[in-house]
Amino acid sequence: MRYVALLRGINVGGRNKVPMARLREVFQEVGHTDVRTYINSGNVVFESPRRHAGVLSQDLEAAFETEFGFPARVLVLPGSTVKQIAAALPGDWARNERSSCNVLYLLPERASPKALEEFRFDPEYEDARYCAGAILSRVDRAHIGRSAVHKLIGTELYSHVTIRNCNAARKLATMVDAV
Repeated sequence: MRYVALLRGINVGGRNKVPMARLREVFQEVGHTDVRTYINSGNVVFESPRRHAGVLSQDLEAAFETEFGFPARVLVLPGSTVKQIAAALPGDWARNERSSCNVLYLLPERASPKALEEFRFDPEYEDARYCAGAILSRVDRAHIGRSAVHKLIGTELYSHVTIRNCNAARKLATMVDAV
């Protein structure tokens, strides 16, 4: 079965540096195949015969900390879920010079529609919706300072999400189908 692993908090702002080539090797060493990474921020698409994402997450977190010497949350999602989330992004939502569009993938303990209430977005400036364990968010760049994503750091919810822009979310969905 094909999965996507999203590692939280690596290669951000020059901290917690992890080479993607070595990360792929770690995934292979714990028994996964067809391991591919996307950009340098902890996005891994892989095959595994095991069928429980929670167990995969725990195993990968342990292997990661052993190899790299610091902990990182690893959210493992079935490829079908990643595709469902990307498909829920409206076609006109983009990350470009006019707007910012993000997917906040929720860690299992917060993966419910109630997370949208915690997100505290202002619908006057931002569009946000819940889909399959994620919050989808779009804001005009002129209002980015008012965006809930911008204000998320330091909140309780922040430690329970890993964020990717909509371009990365869509690319990961296409990688799930690529052979």
